[in-house]
Amino acid sequence: MPTPPREDDAAPSPFQAPLEVVHLGADELLAEVDQLLADARDDIGAPAIDEAEQERLRELEAGGERPGSWRSALLRVGERDVAYVGVVLPYGQHSGVATGDAAVRRRLADPAAVTAAALHAARGMVDDTDVRDLQVWIRAVGPAELEGIEAADGFVQRQLHVMARPLPAEDPVGRQALADLDAAGGRIRSCHLGKDDTEVVAILAEAYEGTDDGGWDRERFAARRTLPWFDAEDLLVAEDADGHLLGLHWLKRRGGAEGEVYNLAVRPGAQGRRLGPALLQAGLDHLADSGCDRVVLWVDGANERAVQLYQRHGFAIRSTDVAVDVDLGA
Repeated sequence: MPTPPREDDAAPSPFQAPLEVVHLGADELLAEVDQLLADARDDIGAPAIDEAEQERLRELEAGGERPGSWRSALLRVGERDVAYVGVVLPYGQHSGVATGDAAVRRRLADPAAVTAAALHAARGMVDDTDVRDLQVWIRAVGPAELEGIEAADGFVQRQLHVMARPLPAEDPVGRQALADLDAAGGRIRSCHLGKDDTEVVAILAEAYEGTDDGGWDRERFAARRTLPWFDAEDLLVAEDADGHLLGLHWLKRRGGAEGEVYNLAVRPGAQGRRLGPALLQAGLDHLADSGCDRVVLWVDGANERAVQLYQRHGFAIRSTDVAVDVDLGA
């Protein structure tokens, strides 16, 4: 399906000027999009859209073609851009679940109204399809964003807590777990690409089977390795005395002396050996040795056990991202 043409849609606005939705085609207004996303990141202290959306924008800026399944828009009040919305239609564009991101400037007269308008804009992007569900992510939500979600007849389907702690980290439990692994003849090392791929994918597939983060395979792993931040040195694996991989700690250096626990996974059959604390401590040591002085991670708010685990290791909840189920009507 072709990208909708650019058009300005009048919408109810609490501002002095009308709020307009500017649908983007081809490579329109990329500088304006970049500026809004940079400002939104400054407002919340983290990227306001996910990696996949960032990558789509990078490819467009590099001269690539806009996929027909990707739709996006800027929301404007007068001459000021106040929000960005991107939506990706499912394969075939006429069924399944569409997913999106909404990035809203927080330093506004009424961020709740802009949040509601952004969700209405996302809904409009699937009006001409048979999409049955639309899920839009909003980062670092507060009372105003929750008010906007309610005003748009959306509901929070999933919460991801952003947790953080300073580095270096010295945890007696993690340090002892590392010593126990070493005494058993095991070790934690960086991944050897090619050689370790099959076992790394198996760990991810087994650890996340049946969850919202499931579906890992070699193709997905290969795609993640093409992202600009990927470095094989930051993908740590735990192996036993026989060289079999038992778990992994995938890390990311985000810039500005901040690191990220991107993925921490232990094979179900290896549970009970305190590999989680060992991998966590080894990863935090690795980030500190790489020059990071703080670390963040995302954890599902419904996974109370994981939240409590990270809290025991010195992490505290900094903010919460939410996935909003947008009402598409009958």
